[in-house]
Amino acid sequence: MPGAVEFVTNFDSQYLFHGLALAWSLHRVAPEARLTLVGMDERCVDLLHEVAPPTSRVVSIRALETPQLRAVKPVRNAGEYCWTCKPTLIRHVLDAAPEAEAATYLDSDLFFYAHPSLMLDELRAGSVLITAHRFPSRQEWMTGRNGRFNAGWLSFRRDRDALRVLDWWHAKCIEWCYAVHEPHRYGDQKYLDDWPERFAGVRVLQRAEVYLAPWNVGAHALEARDGGVWVDGRAPLCAFHFQGLKVHAPDRFTLAVDERLRAEARALVFAPYLEALQAAMGRVWAVDPQFSAGFAPRRRGGVEALKRLKRRVLGKDNLVRYGSPARAQRGAGP
Repeated sequence: MPGAVEFVTNFDSQYLFHGLALAWSLHRVAPEARLTLVGMDERCVDLLHEVAPPTSRVVSIRALETPQLRAVKPVRNAGEYCWTCKPTLIRHVLDAAPEAEAATYLDSDLFFYAHPSLMLDELRAGSVLITAHRFPSRQEWMTGRNGRFNAGWLSFRRDRDALRVLDWWHAKCIEWCYAVHEPHRYGDQKYLDDWPERFAGVRVLQRAEVYLAPWNVGAHALEARDGGVWVDGRAPLCAFHFQGLKVHAPDRFTLAVDERLRAEARALVFAPYLEALQAAMGRVWAVDPQFSAGFAPRRRGGVEALKRLKRRVLGKDNLVRYGSPARAQRGAGP
C-alpha cells in the first residue's frame, strides 16, 4: 500500500447506520487507517462525535463548503449534493494531512472484510485508481446508463496527474451533477467514463475479485477461509459495495433489488453487514434513544404485491428478517 493513505466519506442522518458500519469495519481490518467522516447535517455530526471509532475524524460539511458549493446546494437534492461534494472532500483530506501520499473516497454503503492494501497496492503503478462496474452480460445495457466505472471507491495520489483529474472532475460536478440519466453524464459518475483515455496515470482495478457488489457477486464463488471471505479461491474479499440495500426496521432489510443472491453470498457477505448495521443502531440509540432516521418505508399495494410475487418466482425476493429489534437495541457485532 502506498505510504500513508487517508480515507474520506460523507453521509447524512439517513445513512448514519451505513456510515458507522463502514467506519467500524475499516477500524477492524486496518486500525492504523485514518477515516474522515463528513456529516452532511448537524445531527449526524453531533452523533458521530459520540459513536465513531477513535481513529476517525469528524467534520461538518459546513466547514468545507466553498462559495461554489453553496451556490449549487439549493438546486441539488441531498444525494446529488453528496455526489457534488466528493472532489472537495478528497482535496480537503489531502490538504489536511500533508504527510499522506494518497486519499481515497469511499461511499458510505461500503464495508470492509480485509485490509484495503489488497486494492491500494495497485495505486503504486498510477496516480488515480478507479473500479469498473463489471455488469454481467444480461445487464450490459447498464453501462451506457450508469457508466463504465463505479464512483464508490476513488483513490488519488498526491501528484500532478492525480490533481489534474481531481480539478477537472470538481469543475464538472459543480457544472452539473444530478440523478438524471443522459447520454454522456449521470450524477458524478459518468464523468469517469473516459478517464483512462483522457488522463495520464489513471488505473482501473485489475484484481476485480477483491471488490464486489450485488450486481456482480453472482459471477464468483465464495468461501469462508482464514477468518475472511475468499473469492474464486484466488484472494480475500477486500470490500463490498452494498448499493441498494434498504433498512426498513431494526430487523427488516431489502438486501438488493432485482438481483439473484446465492446462499453463500447471503451468509458470508450480507449477514456480517446486517450485524454491523444493527451494531450501529445500538451505538446510536445508546446516545439518542429517539433517533429515528435511516429507515426506508416499504411500498405496499397491489402493484407492489405483484412485483414481490414476480421476484419470488424469479428467486430475486431479497426482503429478509434478520436478528431482532432487541438485538439492534443492544448492538451486535464488533
